[in-house]
Amino acid sequence: DLADAREYVMQLLKAEIRRLGGDASRVFLGGSSQGCILGLDVFVRCREALGGFCGVVGYWPRSSDAALKRMARDARLARPVRILNGADDNIVTWDTARQSFQKLKEAGFRNLKCMSKNGLGHHVGKHEGTWICEFLDEVLADSTAASA
Repeated sequence: DLADAREYVMQLLKAEIRRLGGDASRVFLGGSSQGCILGLDVFVRCREALGGFCGVVGYWPRSSDAALKRMARDARLARPVRILNGADDNIVTWDTARQSFQKLKEAGFRNLKCMSKNGLGHHVGKHEGTWICEFLDEVLADSTAASA
């Protein structure tokens, strides 16, 4: 059940934010496949401005459209979101994923990058770790430059 899983992840996020002295911008969320779908849903619903979201082989869940609409003109729309899908994925096709990400663009996410990579299916292997590291390098470099 998405609601139960969402609540569980929200509680984990709250605990992590408390552990970091209340600085939600130091907390990042991500997921792969169903975890990406759940993660995107939680990321949009989370009232704290998390540092960003990095997902792999997922899509925006239509059942969460109402939560996305409530974000209109919200400062959280500037948070970085990166999603990688395999162009050869037959479980989450790039067409399905790309169409769902259009909802994020329409909602006003300003720092959104969704891409597919040729030769990758649903199990992206080492590319997942590389994607996450590149995301963190980019986001953390941006935050370091902004604070300098």
